[in-house]
Amino acid sequence: MNIAIIENNKLYRESLRTVLNQIEDFIVVYDSDNSEGITQLLETGKIDIILIDYDIVEGNFSQIKEQILKLFPPIKIIVVSNYSEICYSKNLINKGITDIISKNSGKKEFEEIIRHAFKAKQLDFEVKTLINGGKVDRFEY
Repeated sequence: MNIAIIENNKLYRESLRTVLNQIEDFIVVYDSDNSEGITQLLETGKIDIILIDYDIVEGNFSQIKEQILKLFPPIKIIVVSNYSEICYSKNLINKGITDIISKNSGKKEFEEIIRHAFKAKQLDFEVKTLINGGKVDRFEY
């Protein structure tokens, strides 16, 4: 699973990258402190999951949603948040975010959430393939 991390706290971003790269099948292929440049990376088709800081989502969600959710709907987005902000999760999920996880979560919780999002991506692909008679462009589903 190819993962991108967009997190404005450098130490947390680097720590999360290190932890996730220790998990079997997880590869962090991109990390940044902002969402600039993510579109070019997404066009390569090499990203399955994006972990994005709540503060970045809250600041310019509509722009991120347009860039990612509309242009690359197969991408699954998980918001990483401070525990106190988890109460906003239903609102974010209704806006197209796959899931939300607390920054206080451990390695196991991150693994479970990411694997669940990846399974959702695979299921979306299988359904779209069935609907389209076996032909699906990687950016269409």
